[in-house]
Amino acid sequence: MLNQYTVHKKGLLPMLCCLASAAMLQLPAAHADAAEGQALFGAEKCAACHQMTGPSDPLPVTQRGAIKGPPLWFAGSKFQPGWLAQWLQDPKPIRRVKYATLTKGSNDHVKLPAAEAASVAAYLEGLTDAEMATSVVPNKKLSRRKSMNATKLFTKKQVCFGCHEYPSRRGPIGGFAGPSLVWAGARLNADWIYAYIQDPVRYYPNGRMPVYGDLAFDPFTDAEFKSLAQLIKGF
Repeated sequence: MLNQYTVHKKGLLPMLCCLASAAMLQLPAAHADAAEGQALFGAEKCAACHQMTGPSDPLPVTQRGAIKGPPLWFAGSKFQPGWLAQWLQDPKPIRRVKYATLTKGSNDHVKLPAAEAASVAAYLEGLTDAEMATSVVPNKKLSRRKSMNATKLFTKKQVCFGCHEYPSRRGPIGGFAGPSLVWAGARLNADWIYAYIQDPVRYYPNGRMPVYGDLAFDPFTDAEFKSLAQLIKGF
């Protein structure tokens, strides 16, 4: 039986993605109202788990275990349009450990009907980082040479897969301390990936992401940051 990785290996994935996108366009869109979504977000007490203002300073290490979900004050900059509306209807874990811990498992998340999911997503997609540059990462595939260099950065120079699962010809491989990057392109905005890998503390001050260019890590050039963002966007 074909899975998503064998399909990718056989070169059929782009065709299937196009067919799936076309099918989705033919479906009736759920009613989306950002104001209604904000009200639902408050009624569900979502801010008890998600930070809605930022940037913020890091919490003391002893308090980080109380964090239950990622910050969302920049959700519209981070996520691809439409992804949140789909995910909120059927929330599947993106990491194999509970948030802010290395304990295997996942945090439960409320499941919303299609109309409510669309409205909450509309509200969240309106929350953006005003200081994040846009239209920075080229909206095209990397050349073969640049793809090989970016892959070396990801797998050898910084060993990103030690914490992040990513797709390979043999199936998903990698660690689980960070979120999975399988199908990252469907979830994440390339410009946000670029901004995040340059300044992870701005978005996740309590995370474990290395700060590239500090004394402990090799600095990246701007071209390398962009190539790495394009590579991840292509997962």
